[in-house]
Amino acid sequence: MNLKLDHRKFHTSDFEKPTGLSLFLRTAILLFFLLPLVLFSGKPLLSSKLIAEGFKKPLYLISHPENSDLLYVLEQAGKIKQIQNGIRLDVPFLDISGRVHKPYKPGDERGLLGFAFHPRYARNGRFFINYINRDNFTVVSEFFFSKNKNTADPSSERILFTLKRPFSNHNGGVYKLISVN
Repeated sequence: MNLKLDHRKFHTSDFEKPTGLSLFLRTAILLFFLLPLVLFSGKPLLSSKLIAEGFKKPLYLISHPENSDLLYVLEQAGKIKQIQNGIRLDVPFLDISGRVHKPYKPGDERGLLGFAFHPRYARNGRFFINYINRDNFTVVSEFFFSKNKNTADPSSERILFTLKRPFSNHNGGVYKLISVN
């Protein structure tokens, strides 16, 4: 096999005149580093505020559809806790910790993963959750509020479907329901 090398010598003048592509790349690199400094040098556009604490592996927060002072926090191990007017309530809204896969290590993506209110929940008291059960199945279930509406009735579970998970990771959980008239 014969290899032929090009022994052409480069001159500094070859590098002084940027071509269209190199000019584009230089501009893109400059903007990539300078644009964030310009955009974020003033007052922060996004901030966070501690609402409540004392949760174990919280994954999701959702507000009550009719009462923004009532929040629900999903804990990965199977409890849904409530925050009312900034105070974490002691009694869980729902506890299905005996049904869900226990997250054993950091980064474990199994457990209680999703929560959504039925679009007409005010009339029917229904809501839905998504969790990975102890047999590594994704479960989507329907539940009902209890009579006093402060907690859910854990015995009201109606499993809508299950799906065998081939692996323990990539278990998405957030879903939204909308009313279609």
